[in-house]
Amino acid sequence: MSNWLGTLLLLADEAAAKKPPTSSWTDSLPLFAMIAAVFYICFIMPNRAERKKREKLMDTVRKNARIVTRGGIIGTVVENAADSNEITIRVNDSTRIKIVKSAVEYVIPEKSEESSGSK
Repeated sequence: MSNWLGTLLLLADEAAAKKPPTSSWTDSLPLFAMIAAVFYICFIMPNRAERKKREKLMDTVRKNARIVTRGGIIGTVVENAADSNEITIRVNDSTRIKIVKSAVEYVIPEKSEESSGSK
């Protein structure tokens, strides 16, 4: 019985003495590449599409266009200088407000004469 126990202890000691093989940082490189690809697909690509959509919106903001700001103010563009970051909007006949271009949430589409005339 003691011989059997001694053999097990020697085998366990020999197994513990062997160290697992060390891995280098290059073994993790495919994992890092996959994480970077997922990050790019999830965060960078949608942001790029949103930025293009926003630039297209800013191109449609012209004089006399009706807009809605991020704060919910509805107004008509009175002045939109290309070299400035500000837009002047008219809320009613006596109120004009200067806002930054980034505060424009969306442009209200103009009603065509055909759709208003068919009612």
